[in-house]
Amino acid sequence: MAAQGQRRVEFALLAYSGLRAGEMQMLRPQDVDLEHGWIHVRAHDGWVPKTRQARSVPIHPKLREQLATMPGGSRSFFFMAQPSPEYPDGTHHIDIRTVNEEFQRVAQSLGMPVGRKHDGFVVHSLRHYFETSAVDSGVPQFIVDAWMGHAGAAVMGKVYYGLNDEKSQAYMQQIRF
Repeated sequence: MAAQGQRRVEFALLAYSGLRAGEMQMLRPQDVDLEHGWIHVRAHDGWVPKTRQARSVPIHPKLREQLATMPGGSRSFFFMAQPSPEYPDGTHHIDIRTVNEEFQRVAQSLGMPVGRKHDGFVVHSLRHYFETSAVDSGVPQFIVDAWMGHAGAAVMGKVYYGLNDEKSQAYMQQIRF
């Protein structure tokens, strides 16, 4: 069993961007800019990111391919939940618990250990995968921390190094997944 459709794109977003699952849940269509290559994590309508700081994450080419498969049109959220008794029109954001359960089912079907009790894979493991891949590809830790929204991480690196959009995009391009 492998992930398909929207769920596959959700897993790709987490693995190739380092976003938190709750940030993915609250993404709106206008937060994903495929034309310029950015995912914008920013507060809106009663929701703020964990660190209360807006940030922009460059889109890796592998992620761009996946995001491009998502339907256009007007939606409240980039990823919409399936219709349910409470939201029969499917007009609600995805449920992170369901995303994690499905991720664990997929990982287990591939013979991987799952669940925190067993020191196995959970959907948050994709965030660790992103960070490890970025650092192993030579991206400085303070840049990875900025993309991932780590509060207060590598503050001096941010002070002494001017990370502009071009450099940020170039670093993202060098990550080998």
